[in-house]
Amino acid sequence: MVRETETKVTGPVDLDLWASTKAPDTEWTAVLVDMFPYGRSSNFCGGICRARYCNEMAAPKFTLPNAPTFFRIDFWATANLFLAVHRIRVKFSSSNF
Repeated sequence: MVRETETKVTGPVDLDLWASTKAPDTEWTAVLVDMFPYGRSSNFCGGICRARYCNEMAAPKFTLPNAPTFFRIDFWATANLFLAVHRIRVKFSSSNF
């Protein structure tokens, strides 16, 4: 959907993700992207977390195979003005390499 007005994003950004994996541990990565008209894109903030540490650093916990689990990926703080006719995209993956 193309927006007709500007959208300001300022401050902390995070992604709440429900996901499952057959592996006991994985990395979840995510990037917030400004999509320009005609296909050009610009990554401007993102985050990564190891599944076993995503929700509790002090008590690492492996995931249960194929069980939907809640993860929060912290993008830290950012500031961006999405211009009108630009799109906002979120890319995420279970690996960053």
